[in-house]
Amino acid sequence: MIPSREVLLDPFIVSSSAGDSLAQKLTIDTLGKYPDLLILAMHVTAPGDTVNRVVAINQPKFLGRASDEVDHDVSKSGKMVVQMIPKTHRMEVHMPLRARDGSLVGCVVTVYLWKNET
Repeated sequence: MIPSREVLLDPFIVSSSAGDSLAQKLTIDTLGKYPDLLILAMHVTAPGDTVNRVVAINQPKFLGRASDEVDHDVSKSGKMVVQMIPKTHRMEVHMPLRARDGSLVGCVVTVYLWKNET
């Protein structure tokens, strides 16, 4: 359960590295529990910012990058988007990320491998 947008971006005391936020800690912990998950990312517009960005992910080169149109739309609309990408055999699920009070905080993205069985 995400307490709030502000708390999600706060530094976390017990984490993988000194600068990790709660969002990054939750991402790393979740990936450890679900080995079939290739990518887990959180997209949030930080308080005082106007740009929706990747605030947690297991691929550090994308950390801080501005969100693409799909993730930005999910963060604003609260609608879920599922994308199948045949070229890479990946399935992406873009879901609304909500705080405990039900408010829309951003978007969480999961990426899995899939195989075409036909």
